[in-house]
Formats: sequence, C-alpha cells, structure tokens
Amino acid sequence: MNEKEQLDEETLARRKAIAKVRMKRKTTVAKVLNWIKAIILIALIIFVLSFIFFPGWMTFAKEGNLDQYASSQGLNPKLDTAVSAAEEGKAPEKEPEPALPPEPVYETVSIRCIGDIMAHQAQVEGAYDSATDTYDFSGHFQYVAPYVAAADLTIANVETTFKGSGPYKGYPSFNAPDVLAANIRDMGVDVGLLANNHIMDQGLSVLERSIDHLRENGMDVAGCQHAGEKRYLIEDVKGVKVGIVAYTYETPRNGGKRTINAAVLSSEAEEVINSFTQDSYEVLDKDLEVIRTRIEECRADGAEVMVVYMHWGEEYQKAGNPFQHYMADYLANNGADIVFGSHAHVPQDIELVEGKDAQGNPKTVPVFYCMGNFVSNQRSETLTGTYGAAAATRTEQELIACIDLTFNMTDRTFVIDRTSFIPLWVDREKLSSGKYNYGVIPLTEGFENNEMLVRTGHVKRAQDALAAMTALIGEEFLNTEPIQ
Repeated sequence: MNEKEQLDEETLARRKAIAKVRMKRKTTVAKVLNWIKAIILIALIIFVLSFIFFPGWMTFAKEGNLDQYASSQGLNPKLDTAVSAAEEGKAPEKEPEPALPPEPVYETVSIRCIGDIMAHQAQVEGAYDSATDTYDFSGHFQYVAPYVAAADLTIANVETTFKGSGPYKGYPSFNAPDVLAANIRDMGVDVGLLANNHIMDQGLSVLERSIDHLRENGMDVAGCQHAGEKRYLIEDVKGVKVGIVAYTYETPRNGGKRTINAAVLSSEAEEVINSFTQDSYEVLDKDLEVIRTRIEECRADGAEVMVVYMHWGEEYQKAGNPFQHYMADYLANNGADIVFGSHAHVPQDIELVEGKDAQGNPKTVPVFYCMGNFVSNQRSETLTGTYGAAAATRTEQELIACIDLTFNMTDRTFVIDRTSFIPLWVDREKLSSGKYNYGVIPLTEGFENNEMLVRTGHVKRAQDALAAMTALIGEEFLNTEPIQ
C-alpha cells in the first residue's frame, strides 16, 4: 500500500470514530432531555392532583405555615426537620415537654349535727321575762355556741313548732315562742330539720308557718317543704355541694292512711312532710325506694356529699334497733355518705357501715344512730319515776355529731378524715323565782371549771355522763378538744 492510500485509510478511521462519539453524545443528550420531560410531566401531574385532593395546602403555604398543614393531615412536620438537621450535622430541635396535670386543690369541710332542740313547758317558763313580756332562750346555748358556730355546716333537729302566738306549750303539743328560732340561728345553726314526730302538733298550717319562720330567721329547712318544692336541700359549703335528705318515722297506719303521732296525714300534709313507715319490712322497703329516689334526685341536682337524717328508732333505748340497722345498711348502699339519726332522746352508738357507691366501689358510711336531746327538760329529776333511773339519766346526755372531710376541688372527690362526737350534758338550776335556768355544757377539756357546773354542784354528774357516753360509743370517737 502506498503512502497516500495509507493516509486515506487513517483519515477515514478518525472520521468514523469522531462520528461515533458525536452519535453517542446525541443519544445521551436525548436521554437526558427525555428524563427531564418525564420529571416535568410527573411534577405537573402531582401539582394538579394536589389541587384535587389537598385543596387547603396552598392557603397554609401562602401563610408560611406548612407545619400546620402537615399537622392537619396527621403528618409529623418535625420528622423531616430532624432528618435534615441530622444531615447537616445539627442537633434536632427537642420536642417540648408534655404539660403536667394541675396540682390538686383541697378544701377541708366540717359538718356538725345536733339532736333534739326541745321546748318543754319548764324551759318556756324559764325563758320568760315578765318585766319586758319577752322570751329569750339564748342562755341555754351560751356555753355550747362556740362549738356549734365553729363548723362549716351545722344541722339541728328543731323539735317544736312556731304558731306565732300563745298559748305556748311543751309536751305533748309543742308550740314555742318565735324568738327560739332566732336564738337557734344566733348559736350558729345553718339548717333546721323539721322531719320529726312533733311537727304536726299544731296542724298543717302551723307546720307551714314553721317552715317560713325558720327561713325568715336565716336558716334553710330540710325534711319538710311547701307543696311543689324540692324534697331535698343542697347547701354550698366552701364551694362544695352538700345534699341533705331528711325523713321522720310514722306511727301505725289508720285505715290505710299515714299518721304521725297518731294524727292522720291528709294528702296535702303528705306533700309537705317526708316520712316513712316502720310497720313492716315490706312497707318499709317501698318507702326506702322513695328515699333512694330522693337521694338520686339530689345527686342529679349537683350534690357531691350526701347527708341523710333519719328520725327513727325507739325512745330511751341506748342502741339502734333492727329496723335502724336495716335502714342504715340500705342507705350506705344507696347513695348516703353520712347518716345522722335522732328521736330516742338518749345517745346511741356510732357505726361505720360498709357500703358501695354508684359505681360499685366500696365505701365506709358513718352512722350516728341517735345524738340524744340537745336541750330539754328531760332528766333524772323528771323521768326517773316513769322510765327508771338509768334511762332518765341518759336523757341529760347528748352529743354533737362531727364529720371532718377533705374535698379534692380538682376531681370533685372526698375522703372522711375523722368521725367523732363532742359530749354534752344539760345542766339545770332552780332560780329564786322558782323558774329553771338551763345550760348545754360541752364536756371538753377543763369542763369541770364551768361556772354553771360549779354553781349547781353538778360536776360529778357531768363526769359520770362523760364516762357513760365514752363507754357506750367508744373512746376512738371521743372528741374533747376545747374551742380556742
């Protein structure tokens, strides 16, 4: 091959190689352009679909808050941030600590209940001042008033009626001077209980006036109400709703009609008085169902602590009878948190009854079977010949039923911290006028120095009363702390 031919072949080979490279470049560029076109097409499709399926994202984007949009879609906007930060070598932002639940707020509530405030004839006569033609019972309460007023809520059984005029009478048909209501309120009583067996002593009209009279003197009323009113009471005590349902026992039926102290109740009276029968367990069960309904109504109306008062039992007996224990167990399992009892005119035992709440959780319900008289003319000097010395002496003894609880204002629950009783003794002294002066004496520390006890010489009788109540009820419930 000559030199010219050799050059031609080399030139041709170079040209082929150059053409091959150029073709390869064109192919690569074409592929890149095709990929770009595909990516643009996919982006356009996604953009269009986002308007169809996620129309709200543009609003969030305009406002610069894509995190909010992501959250609205159930996504985690912090995840990508954390990944990006990790890729850049930065520490991801820490999630904020979850908020702690608020600290519970607690409130202490003290509830006191006192027994039968009686107005026997000798008491009425002793309270009368002929010089001014007025009555004043405040002397009865001068020593005990600080203990009554110290409670956040004090409830009392007012076992008399207020006709508004004389003649004023004691047993068996009570009618007290109007000023007694003011004296009771001034002592520190917040709620007057009228569910008792003497409430019809002067008839229905006087009963209805008695309701109004207590209210006019600053007390709320439970156990009796005007027709059409709620048959329960709710007291606001330091922001805690305390419900009160009160009932009195009936005497045996007369021709199928309800009676109280043998007085037949009209249909109008039945609307005013909360009462139950003890004739038989069969009848009692029906009345207990009604009481349970009243408790449920009170709860539904906002009551958070449920107090039930029962005027029940047998007079002058120092222990509750089977009916009382049967009812106490029923109440503990049907809405009651605390049960106060009265009627026997003497102190009876305190029992912590195991029950259950509406959810079936166990709870303990303190039951005071009887608080005894708060003030009366019943005593050894007046009743020994009728009921014997032991029973007569017990009528001078009485107690203040005490419940101290802590209420959780955050979750609206409570615990009873202490169930106790303050022992009392009623002293009586004969004045030069022949009338009697009465004083309710708290048997707390230092009571032996009480001026009335010293004056009457009755310190030993008061000491014996304290010993008897402690033995009956139990030292674990005794509260003899003096009011400072």
